[in-house]
Amino acid sequence: NTVTIDQRDPFAYISTWVFGSQQKGNIVALREGPGWQAAASEQENFAPAIHRRMVILLNEPPALVVVDAFEKLEPAQTVQLWFHLDSTKVTLDAKTGSAETNDPALANLKVIGYPGLQLAAHPGRVSVKLDIAHPSTRVCFSDQGGPARRVYLTRLIPRAASASAWPSVEPTIEPSTCPFPTIRIGKLCVVLP
Repeated sequence: NTVTIDQRDPFAYISTWVFGSQQKGNIVALREGPGWQAAASEQENFAPAIHRRMVILLNEPPALVVVDAFEKLEPAQTVQLWFHLDSTKVTLDAKTGSAETNDPALANLKVIGYPGLQLAAHPGRVSVKLDIAHPSTRVCFSDQGGPARRVYLTRLIPRAASASAWPSVEPTIEPSTCPFPTIRIGKLCVVLP
């Protein structure tokens, strides 16, 4: 997945393996605890805006929580959060702000966006070998502008083909003076610098 601001990519795609110049970006923290691992990064490709991302991999229930934090945005600037699903059988639910794959014989994935974001699906292509691709779906969660500091949380929850219900993963964001917010998931508390 990736992030765009005002539909602008963080750097130019010129051709296969050739990209335009990039600004500073770093992995700033790696942490783990009982039942989870987390990594945090920051990048300045949208300068003067700063984008920070925290990913939290949960063991039980299995899930990936993605937290995108932005600073120094202009009120009219819009943020888009893109997730690429290796399926063309995708159902969008505007009420819950979610997209889910519906492949009967395969494990499926549900992507739940932050409340209030607009949801759209776009055709995509997944390459399993160099220059060989098959159809897929790109899901976009987007805002309509807002304050200079914005934080969005997205949940990616897998479900086995044999399972009839999606596991419940209900994280919350707590305010923080650190660059990254504190994330609570049940009894689990993830704090990164």
